[in-house]
Amino acid sequence: LKNVVRQFPYRNVLGFTYDPGSYAEALEKIRELLAEDIAEATASRNSKTRRIGVGIACFIEQTAHGTPDFTRRRVPIETGYIAARVDMSPDAGVTIDLGLQNHGQGLETTMAQVAADALGIEPQDVFVRHGDTMTTPYSVGTWGSRGGALGGGAVHVAATRIADKLRAIAAHLLQAKPDQIVLADGKASVSDNPGSFIEIRKLARIAQRNVDQLPEGMTPGLEAHASVDGPADGSYANAVHAAVVEIDVETGKTKLRRFVVVEDCGTILNPLVVDGQVRGGVVQGIGSAMFEHFVYDSECQPLTTSFADYLMPLAPEIPDIEVHHIETPTPLTPLGAKGLGEGGAIGPAAAIANAVANALEVGVTSTPLN
Repeated sequence: LKNVVRQFPYRNVLGFTYDPGSYAEALEKIRELLAEDIAEATASRNSKTRRIGVGIACFIEQTAHGTPDFTRRRVPIETGYIAARVDMSPDAGVTIDLGLQNHGQGLETTMAQVAADALGIEPQDVFVRHGDTMTTPYSVGTWGSRGGALGGGAVHVAATRIADKLRAIAAHLLQAKPDQIVLADGKASVSDNPGSFIEIRKLARIAQRNVDQLPEGMTPGLEAHASVDGPADGSYANAVHAAVVEIDVETGKTKLRRFVVVEDCGTILNPLVVDGQVRGGVVQGIGSAMFEHFVYDSECQPLTTSFADYLMPLAPEIPDIEVHHIETPTPLTPLGAKGLGEGGAIGPAAAIANAVANALEVGVTSTPLN
């Protein structure tokens, strides 16, 4: 706590600028959550049979870094942007063509939610199309913890442009000003007169089928394209991971009793998706810390050639993973979101190694610990 950054933006010795985070707050939260475990660990110091250890790991993760970062690295063809195209059909159904690829991170759910929030419709009315280069706008794909921050940002920007056009049409028909129109629950309503509204479905039809009802000079259609590039130094997510272990002093058998995460990825777009990504990453990290190990003989031939030899964590080895959130929106992305996907796997190895060191009062400098 004496050494963590508390004032932002913060420029480090390498010249990289950190956007606002919750480094001290996350540590203080972990200390509060672990108070009973720390007391039990202290009490077990004189035990000759069982030791309890508590370990933590603090980290930051550079996410959503943009084209200027790769220019600085002298990478000749890399780019940092994500592109999205949003199209609303005459029945108010929405299609998102997205330059990202889903590989298990809940992409369709989150992107549909972002568009629906901007347009005042339900997420089930949004279809997300990705991975087809015949239809999706050119982009650099899913990598580097940028899907929610930049992909979600691009969807939000494009959907907001359509929403602005819907508000303009509704204002024309309802004899109001565009900034008085609220899009929600499938309706465009006048803010100070909710009884005065028009269904978004009807607005979509007018924009493309009954164009004679559009404001003078407005072009037909409800389609928008947006590209969002990342900030020059990226946006920095932060977290603290904590592990509580129980060690049989005679055999060295180590049981992971508790794992706690306090994370800050800025604005949380979908809590279930965030928790799922964190927990999945933590399990991967537990595997690298305690089980997974390639072993070779003297002639460099692998001895761990199947999952009978190469151990991976299974359900009995994984405790309930507690995830707590702090939200510090970043000013560097459209939704205030930071990247998240890789963060869960960063902390477990150090947290578990520190817990073992704390329990046995010895230095632990390598993993796996099996």
